[in-house]
Amino acid sequence: MPDMNFTLPVFDRPNGLLFDIDGVLADVSQSYRQAILETAASFGVTIQPSDIDQLKRAGNANNDWILTYQLLIRNGIDVRYEEVVAQFQNVYLGSGDRAGFRETESLLVSDELIPRLAAIFSLGIVTGRPRKEADWFLDRYDLSSHFQTIVAMEDEAAKPDPAPVRRALCRLNISAAWMIGDTPDDIRAAIGAGIPAVGIDETGNQSVLLEAGALFVLSSANQIADILL
Repeated sequence: MPDMNFTLPVFDRPNGLLFDIDGVLADVSQSYRQAILETAASFGVTIQPSDIDQLKRAGNANNDWILTYQLLIRNGIDVRYEEVVAQFQNVYLGSGDRAGFRETESLLVSDELIPRLAAIFSLGIVTGRPRKEADWFLDRYDLSSHFQTIVAMEDEAAKPDPAPVRRALCRLNISAAWMIGDTPDDIRAAIGAGIPAVGIDETGNQSVLLEAGALFVLSSANQIADILL
């Protein structure tokens, strides 16, 4: 087991695992994060990556469309929410001959991790992505068949509301599950649904996730294998 710089707490072994996508399975530093910056810039506002990080750490920031809109309003831009969403999707998905930022997304876990876990545990996705965008990423890396359910943006209220986590648990018909996520919203949604949460943080900002209630924090979801397999 890699050095994780902490002592593992005593925990009950789960029979299911729920994964967020962004920042856990997918590197979105040049896709969703860049789409926020580019969308804001198209309305004349310069946003720093640290501004995004601050809002994500504060919570209630699971929807990047709303987050971008809020950043524009805070900077005095009078714009309709629908305009922000349309521009965001334009740069994220691409249009015409211009490739979208989503083409930069890469897999943050090893190719074998999810198949190995799926052989033992019930697996689900709980994401703030629209369903089509969740399916697109999972299909791109041949992961879709390993997840028994996907709870996406259209299905429930956004995290930190526990509703999407509860829906995933209901669909999987399990209760002893872990939620694996990289934001306080992921952690709080899991706790609200009555299950433990494992934080993922590669930046050394573990305290934010622990304060939100994470059981423990790993630097990569790959380390789940060292704990459970």
